[in-house]
Amino acid sequence: AEMVRQEMEARFGGDVLSRGYHVTTTIDPVLQAAADRAVRSGLAAYDHRHGWRGAEQSFELAADEDAAAASARLRGIPAQGGLLPAIVLGTGRGTAEVVLADGTTVELDAASSRWTGKNPAALVKRGDLVRVAKIEKAGQAKAGEAAAPASVSWQLDQLPRAQATLVSMEPDSGALRALIGGFSFAGNKFNRATQARRQPGSSFKPFIYAAAF
Repeated sequence: AEMVRQEMEARFGGDVLSRGYHVTTTIDPVLQAAADRAVRSGLAAYDHRHGWRGAEQSFELAADEDAAAASARLRGIPAQGGLLPAIVLGTGRGTAEVVLADGTTVELDAASSRWTGKNPAALVKRGDLVRVAKIEKAGQAKAGEAAAPASVSWQLDQLPRAQATLVSMEPDSGALRALIGGFSFAGNKFNRATQARRQPGSSFKPFIYAAAF
């Protein structure tokens, strides 16, 4: 959407958002969603292999500061790639209680941080700003019975340090079907698919060989 806005401004001027233009692109929303999931899951898997890095930042919570007051500190901190910001209210025996921006409190158990090799209480402390991901699993239906309700769990997570980009095109027409510029537009407006400058590497070999042939 940002690419479209920039192209429209380049063609027709800076007031395109209020002039009633209707823009059609070649992007396939199903493929775009699949590309988004692929990039985010790939970056998360790579990041998890390198271990837990700690909280993004820490707040000094007052001794009597409740969940509502703590959640107000999350204003202006956006969710990124499905990772919600949360503040740790306290830790227990292998668990941690966190509050989300909407005031909802969530208890993180040992399963939520299994990928780190440690339990949440060993990783975070009161006042830490962390990321959590909501994991929903569809209920299994037995023969002749209605499906069980979906189960919801939470995972302690972190924003990946690495970045990635993905471009999917139709070779016969050059039509863009999906384009991902990074892990999260909310966290970084830089589009690595169109704005980054890097050496082509071995991907340039086909052009050299084609010219030789």
